[in-house]
Amino acid sequence: MKQPSNQSEKGITKTDNYLSTTNTDVKVFSPEVSKIIELSLGAKIYSLDTVETEISILDIISKTHQLAGQTATREDLEFMAETLNNKVREIYPECTIEEIKQSAENGVYGKYGDFFGLNARSYFGFLSDYLKSGEREIAIQKFRAEALKKKDEPKQLTIGDYKKLVMSDYKLYQEGNHKLILFDEKRYMLLVKYLIPEENEIDWQGWLLKGRNYIEHTKTEKAKKTNDKSLLNQVALFAESFDKGEVTEKDFNAVQTAARKLRYFAYFDHCIKNNITDIFNQ
Repeated sequence: MKQPSNQSEKGITKTDNYLSTTNTDVKVFSPEVSKIIELSLGAKIYSLDTVETEISILDIISKTHQLAGQTATREDLEFMAETLNNKVREIYPECTIEEIKQSAENGVYGKYGDFFGLNARSYFGFLSDYLKSGEREIAIQKFRAEALKKKDEPKQLTIGDYKKLVMSDYKLYQEGNHKLILFDEKRYMLLVKYLIPEENEIDWQGWLLKGRNYIEHTKTEKAKKTNDKSLLNQVALFAESFDKGEVTEKDFNAVQTAARKLRYFAYFDHCIKNNITDIFNQ
């Protein structure tokens, strides 16, 4: 079976002007654009059996002859189908049967201008006009732009993905490499959902205090090492504000993150103490 070529005919690059099946949802486009894209996403001619495509093309030209009010003998129709099938496989191997059908219907309804009789050449002309049409080019450009946007979007992690990340963190913690753990609150929330008892107000206030103390301690140590008196004053102001309940939203979020991180590690300590190797299959 003939494979697709990278050569072009009349300016059409055979690989760049076609679409392959992707996960991009065509419903995000207008009905007109969606239809063009869906037609292009069908099975490529070169990937189908020659006899199969010839039968499909025979059916298309038989019906479009009827639409145009023209008649032809069975022998003539079969000759047209065979000729058109061979030509399409040679020049447009990556087009689809659906596109051949649409182009034939467009042609007999005069979308590509007047025609004088229907034959293999006229059907091939309809297909060429369709594949080179501006509306199809725009549709493909929109589809590819959407596909690139989807590709650039961060992967939506599943519960299974987060479980693997938690187990990876646990392994690092067991090895004493807790500084290498990139704390992610979604992983913490996974533990809350599946393993850690639901937070009650008293318990959580205790963890917030630990988070406050952790931030105060780490920033104080950093200020002392760098002899940064300005930072030292900021730490003192932060601690005073927190104790008075007047902390800013930004500082409260920092305390909350620190508290969750400490609780995350505390659960790892619990698992190590109880010789738990697989957190999610205890």
